[in-house]
Amino acid sequence: MPSTWESPSGHSRCAGRAPNVTTRAAAVEGLIEPIRLPSLSQLLLLGLIWGVGMVAIKVALKDLPPLTLAAIRSGTAGVALGGYAWLAGEHLRLPLRGGVLLPLTAFTATYAANIALLHLGMVMTSAGRATVLFFTQPVWVTFLSPWVLHEERLTGGRVLGIVLAFSGFVVVFLPEVGGEQPIVVGDLLVTAGAVCWAFTTLSLRRTMAFVSPTTATFWQMAGATPILLALGLGLEGPLAYRLSPATAMALAYLAVGHIAFGFVLWGALIRRHGPAAVSSFLFLVPLFSVLIGFVFLGEVPTGPLLVGAALIAAGIVLTSRTPVA
Repeated sequence: MPSTWESPSGHSRCAGRAPNVTTRAAAVEGLIEPIRLPSLSQLLLLGLIWGVGMVAIKVALKDLPPLTLAAIRSGTAGVALGGYAWLAGEHLRLPLRGGVLLPLTAFTATYAANIALLHLGMVMTSAGRATVLFFTQPVWVTFLSPWVLHEERLTGGRVLGIVLAFSGFVVVFLPEVGGEQPIVVGDLLVTAGAVCWAFTTLSLRRTMAFVSPTTATFWQMAGATPILLALGLGLEGPLAYRLSPATAMALAYLAVGHIAFGFVLWGALIRRHGPAAVSSFLFLVPLFSVLIGFVFLGEVPTGPLLVGAALIAAGIVLTSRTPVA
């Protein structure tokens, strides 16, 4: 028997079949549950998983070029998800009717863009800076949501949150202007990746009106891997790579923990609580990443980075927690 998944409207659906039109509408616009203790513990776990993951990317980039690393991460994560689905008896078939292909295509393309930009940027900037800037994503979700999902308005509190987060970005970014050019370029690439990730998150909610989080993430990886591999071969060439034990461990963690488990958990939480509420907890990721980067990579956080991170965290909480008007 195929496993079942529950739409945001609370109806149990077969993982391999498309919901009908009424259920799809309910899934996209249905009741959003408040975050309670079980989901809170999952959000804390997700923050730790992704915080460690940003440091693992920096470790792996010592041996692998960025686009090739992104392709390997996505490909191995897809294999891990396929194995999990097979063991769980969950079908990964896509319902080719009912409009799933358009949101899934957007979901996959924006993911490929965000992971490519993140990896390219992290070659030139530190793990701590990259994490603080990349996890401005919730602010971009809040800013874009009224125009993409037509569900939430920009209230006064949310506008204030966006202003605070942008101020934090300026505090982090400006001290490097006129200094080392690679850091500036890296910061901008990572921020562009955060904007793409916001579009990925908004597309994810539409995609999961049709399929389970595992199915959505599997096909996301299956679609993004050849794109990233082609970019890697075209721009970086078929180079000979050396895999140290540290890089091999980082790759295993990035594929299984950071992407396969982390993204499925992320999708399930968004389906249950909505993108805005879940994104409000992403401010935890830079806290974990800066601490782990300091301990294991020797990256000492600067004063502007800490002040900027605090402003961005406040902005995330305001934009995600302010009630809808």
